[in-house]
Amino acid sequence: ALPNTLSPRMQWLAHAGHALLYGLMLALPMSGWLMSSAKGVPTVWLGLWALPDLLPRDRALGEWLENVHAALSWLMVAMVVSHILAAVYHHRVLRDDTLRRMWPSASPSLPSTE
Repeated sequence: ALPNTLSPRMQWLAHAGHALLYGLMLALPMSGWLMSSAKGVPTVWLGLWALPDLLPRDRALGEWLENVHAALSWLMVAMVVSHILAAVYHHRVLRDDTLRRMWPSASPSLPSTE
């Protein structure tokens, strides 16, 4: 849950940013697969399974999809940097516990057997 101290605008930005990150996590590999199919390059998942081509060979489409894939890649970089900057903003400027809640907590210490 988001902190109650966030304005409705900041809550909307947080939800939109997360939705865009998840969308990019799906769109990036899909655009790469489509690009590879159009260029006639085999797509192999995890180095184990050859995936079927989704499109027939089409050089112009392959080049266009390469541009789409590159643009999505740069958008992902921008979103990751924005996410990091937002976490630092919460920690340094707003001084709320958002960054601490995102950070993996240390494992609790085990009780002593003495």
